[in-house]
Amino acid sequence: MVKNKKWSDEELDYLRTFAEFPDGDNCIVVADYLKRTPGAIRGMVHKLRQEGVHTKLLNKWTDWEINALKAMNGKITVKEQAELLGRSYSSVEYKRGELGLRTERKATPAGRGKEIRKLAHQGLFGKEIADKLELNYSSLCRYIKREGIRCVDDEEGRLLGIKEAWKWHNQEMSLIFHKERRHG
Repeated sequence: MVKNKKWSDEELDYLRTFAEFPDGDNCIVVADYLKRTPGAIRGMVHKLRQEGVHTKLLNKWTDWEINALKAMNGKITVKEQAELLGRSYSSVEYKRGELGLRTERKATPAGRGKEIRKLAHQGLFGKEIADKLELNYSSLCRYIKREGIRCVDDEEGRLLGIKEAWKWHNQEMSLIFHKERRHG
């Protein structure tokens, strides 16, 4: 597919005919034929509409597109689905909602607590944990602090909540020292 290629008169004539009488074809078929992206086809069809060309193409979702959405569900992102279908992200997201397809949700630290604790215990940096679990780093840091999880902080190479860690360490050392003095 060639990007930003100027449209020839022949391509525009073909597209006008296709837009007025799609005959079961979709933007993907036309994009393949014209060696363009589905998004470029849709964009030009919208432009033709603004110029007064009557089109039947973009009025509704085809059965093929709906079946493709169902088949792609959970396998690729909504953004990738939109690119493949030559539709906008919001159009695909809306149609997915109408069809009752699973919506994408960003992972949150709260739902991954056990994994976070395990990786922190293994000595991974916060950034490494965020990357490994595909979490937002700042959300992870807030969660770690709120839950009191000891985790190495990437930027300063020290424990998050260092004051609490030192306080605990000093108390332990003090108890050990006093026990040794009493028994020694």
